[in-house]
Amino acid sequence: MTKTILKKNRGPVPYEAKGFRSGFVILFAVTLASLILSIALSVANITFKEISFSTSSRNSSDAFLAADTGAECALFYDKLSGSSFPLDGVGHPATINCTSADLPLSFVGTADTGSYDFIITGLGSLGTSCAKVNVFKNKAVTPPLAIIDSVGYNIGDASCNSTNPNRVERELFVTSAFSISSGPTAFIVNKTLGTLRNDYGDWLGVQFTVGASPVTVEALGRIMVSGNTGTHTVKLVKYSDGLDVSGGSVSINMTGGTSGGFKYTNLASPVVLSAGATYYLVSQEVNGGDQWYDYDTTVTSTSVATVDGSIYWNGGWIFLAPANRMLVPVDFVYSIP
Repeated sequence: MTKTILKKNRGPVPYEAKGFRSGFVILFAVTLASLILSIALSVANITFKEISFSTSSRNSSDAFLAADTGAECALFYDKLSGSSFPLDGVGHPATINCTSADLPLSFVGTADTGSYDFIITGLGSLGTSCAKVNVFKNKAVTPPLAIIDSVGYNIGDASCNSTNPNRVERELFVTSAFSISSGPTAFIVNKTLGTLRNDYGDWLGVQFTVGASPVTVEALGRIMVSGNTGTHTVKLVKYSDGLDVSGGSVSINMTGGTSGGFKYTNLASPVVLSAGATYYLVSQEVNGGDQWYDYDTTVTSTSVATVDGSIYWNGGWIFLAPANRMLVPVDFVYSIP
């Protein structure tokens, strides 16, 4: 008996390439990894921007705080009775004190303008912020103006300089009017300097006589010669009895002075010189020390007193004519009561 087996024709069998399934898995994995990486990069970018914004905000705040501190310091000293920033620079202090630090004060001026600069450091949240401050006074406009320009930085060295790429700057301007007549005045208006000397040591200076009104002296000064670095006592002496004027003495360190200009130091308290009285204003010099100018130095002064002539000590006071000449020379800053 023969058994017949019939096979049904199911049609063509579809072709399936080798590795098709594994290739799809790789493609899916790469796509998924790219998506995850993209999300991660986006999150990282947002995080970085948040950190940068946070740091930038802090840096900006530190820079603004430094600028504000500088402006407030300048305002405080400008509004004091007898501004620390007189228009002509006469009698200005060598330093001002802000943030418990003595800040050196520099001055450059003309007949109508005066410009002061100082630097404050050690500010901000990290103690690295600083400010450069300029106080500019101009009497050539109406009303006369004082302009405070305070530039703050989030980071800076002792000179408030830095090459840090993250350095942030903020600037503040403060403008106010001021009175020209309120400031002190220098007695010596012009001078023609004579022969340089340093071969004599003792008290050297000028004899002068006060005019019809008393004069309130606020500061004493000595000429600055290039290379001077010594410290000199400058004092007022009464002609009538040869005694020092009480409170009328200062110690002047010549370091940092401007050659050809007077270096001033304020008296502890102003002293009043009597109308019609004669006084000596003298500086203590050392043989071989700082140079000074001989009595061929000629000067012109304001009308509050007359320059009688030169004076020096050699076991007694010795007067040298003619008028409008003096040794060293010396000067004082005054106001009229």
